[in-house]
Amino acid sequence: VSFAICCGLEDVSQWYVAATGSDTNCGNSEETPFATIQLGISTADNGDTVSVAAGIYVENINFNGRDIAVLGADRESTIINGNQAGSVVTFESGEGSDAVLRGFTITNGLGSGFGQGSEPQMGGGIYIFGESDPTLMDLIIKNNYTLLAGGGIFMESGSPTLSNVTIVSNISQNIGGGIGIYENCSPVMNNVTIASNTANLFGEGISLHPYSSLYMLNTII
Repeated sequence: VSFAICCGLEDVSQWYVAATGSDTNCGNSEETPFATIQLGISTADNGDTVSVAAGIYVENINFNGRDIAVLGADRESTIINGNQAGSVVTFESGEGSDAVLRGFTITNGLGSGFGQGSEPQMGGGIYIFGESDPTLMDLIIKNNYTLLAGGGIFMESGSPTLSNVTIVSNISQNIGGGIGIYENCSPVMNNVTIASNTANLFGEGISLHPYSSLYMLNTII
């Protein structure tokens, strides 16, 4: 909000990001986009939309409790590369279903949940925790890695909704190569493909722990 006020943009609800943009811009138009998705998220208020142009974004993003829509141009050409610097996308602050991530490839993440600044542990591609219930749509989650659980996605204490999501070629050195589902989760998956993931212990596709439930429709494992 303070950034918006400085730019005279208190009433703006649509923010723009492009690989050719600059984080010194105000981000309120396609002509003056931010360069990083995280700045778009940090500037937005609940109910806002962050529109991301096609391109490669080398960063790790955290919704930080904001119920906003972060929308890529399309999942083939709008890529968030985590640069093996942590989970590519994090929801850990009670985000609701209005926290939407749509239209991206999520790749090259190194799970960092429960291990910030130490060994990679949880959620290479996407890390969901803290009673967060995001909506994940039109995504490709591929080539992410974690040490303990959830090469593609790790979730605990949350009930995300996945629709039209492809989870392929992710690796966990322990369990849940594609998805690691821990306690108190009730995810819903519609039109999801989980294939060619690797877990050295068990659950190459999905690892589902006690005290959680999973609803799947039109889904291939």
